[in-house]
Amino acid sequence: MNPRILLLALLLMGGGGAFLFFRLLSAPAPLPAGPAPEARREVLVAVHSVRPGDFLRAADFTPRSFPISKIPQGAADASLKARHGLDGAVARQELAADGVLKADGFVTPDETGFLREVLAPGMRAISIFITPVTGVSGLVEPGDQVDVVLVQQAHDGPDGHEGAAGAKGVVASARILAVGQSVRKIQVDPKKEAGGTMPSPSTATLEVSPEDVGVLSVASKMGDLVLAIRPRSSEGQASSVPQVDGEKVSMKLQNTTRRSSVRVYNGTASASNVEF
Repeated sequence: MNPRILLLALLLMGGGGAFLFFRLLSAPAPLPAGPAPEARREVLVAVHSVRPGDFLRAADFTPRSFPISKIPQGAADASLKARHGLDGAVARQELAADGVLKADGFVTPDETGFLREVLAPGMRAISIFITPVTGVSGLVEPGDQVDVVLVQQAHDGPDGHEGAAGAKGVVASARILAVGQSVRKIQVDPKKEAGGTMPSPSTATLEVSPEDVGVLSVASKMGDLVLAIRPRSSEGQASSVPQVDGEKVSMKLQNTTRRSSVRVYNGTASASNVEF
């Protein structure tokens, strides 16, 4: 090989090596790795505000992820099973919207003393008989606010004449604690319902004042007790169903009945009005 070419090749190789060597020396030092991201966990937060004594449902809460250091101690589990377990539970503590639910913030129907936890201070629990008609077609459920109406059938008066039937509200804004033996919303089985084997609850347990316990006990012997569901916006209002008797109903029907009149011509001799 030509010595000049060999020398040129060696110079090129040496220059390239020197260039790489100095390039490595001048390269910036690698930045230190940042702290690892903090572990997170899902907990349940309230969709809306919750008051002590409110019946809870899974839909009242939604899972949300937080850094573990930001999660309050004792936060409730956010698993699907835990959420379904909230159906029928009752809040022990007040919780604002977006507040984290704690494991000791509610009581479930399976716990001992559940009914005592549900009752507001000074209130009592009493059960009354209901039917599909008096119980709002089975649509009434725990947590609903209802008026209780006493309906009395027509009866013979002291003079031998039949007395008029009547209705009167006896308890206003009572809270439903249980329907039948269930404090949860009744899950209807379509197959059983279609086959006519779906039993209807025969009792409803209400939260009432001590005085109203006596009122309902006596009223249940005087006639049928009918439940009327109140809207959520009326909670806390004491107004009840006004008293109505058969005579008032008859008068209202007479006043509201529309009468039609037809003019009938009997040939050309005369004409008359016929009302019906």
